[in-house]
Amino acid sequence: MNRHCGSVLTLVAALLLAPALGIPAAAETLIDQLYAQRQFDLADAYWLAGQKFTELGQKERGAEFQAKAKHLFPGYVAGKAPEFAVVPEAQAIAVAAVPETPRMPDVTVVREQNLQGEKIAKLAWNKLLRGFLSSNADTIASVLADKLTLPREGNPEVLATAGMTTQIEAFFQDHVLDVSAPADLYDLASMKSSEGTEPGSVVLTVAAQPEAPAELETLLPFWKPVQQFTFVRSGDTWKLAAISGE
Repeated sequence: MNRHCGSVLTLVAALLLAPALGIPAAAETLIDQLYAQRQFDLADAYWLAGQKFTELGQKERGAEFQAKAKHLFPGYVAGKAPEFAVVPEAQAIAVAAVPETPRMPDVTVVREQNLQGEKIAKLAWNKLLRGFLSSNADTIASVLADKLTLPREGNPEVLATAGMTTQIEAFFQDHVLDVSAPADLYDLASMKSSEGTEPGSVVLTVAAQPEAPAELETLLPFWKPVQQFTFVRSGDTWKLAAISGE
């Protein structure tokens, strides 16, 4: 089995770890929307895997995976993420009426809000990874906050992300990496989440795959054995605001 085919199978194995929840795009609550978005990402990953099989000359296998994508997410269109209606946070999390005198927020509500932020941050990270594996600059750009902090020698560099799609596209044109599955880049089982220093922010920490392409260390300033991705709240979602490594 060649490396490309093995990578596709690794991707498939990773996909099968995700629950196949047949939730449509017309989700009513924020939590429903989270699962529906995850279902779309899962379908999209199956579609990409099908493309890889087709490119390797396994057309029947490719068609099988792409049919699975449409089964997982009815109405699936390749590369076109569905638009979900914005659900007020109060509808997603039942919050008791606030009395006139200030009081500490309910512990259960805070815990649910943190859990919600963690789930959305992980979805955003998966989308970021999917964009990298498929060399899709638009997908990556959609996850970025208005400003992105990256490590540089001396002091971290803060970049304005407006118009960064062109730079990302240029990167993919100049660098073709031999990766096609999440496990080619990261030890997914190592991922941990924690609260960031900024209120409401979420930090995802994950170990890099030791067998990942060596050139990543020179191409990406944050590529270290352990990497941190900081997501901050932006409206009803979380966006990537900083990446670091150690």
